[in-house]
Amino acid sequence: MVLAAIYSALGILQAASLFTGERALRNFNFWGTLMCVAFACSVLFGFLAFRASRQAKVGSREAV
Repeated sequence: MVLAAIYSALGILQAASLFTGERALRNFNFWGTLMCVAFACSVLFGFLAFRASRQAKVGSREAV
């Protein structure tokens, strides 16, 4: 997901530099939305993975 966010950010730069007018706006809206969704998913999944990792460590200490 982090790579998707980076790739989307590059798409925004491409839209800003290569295209003009309505096409640039459409590209910017598409890549901007994709970047925001990918970044939000990265944060969410990272948080869930961190929380699951902590719970697994706590559970393994209690079992010993």
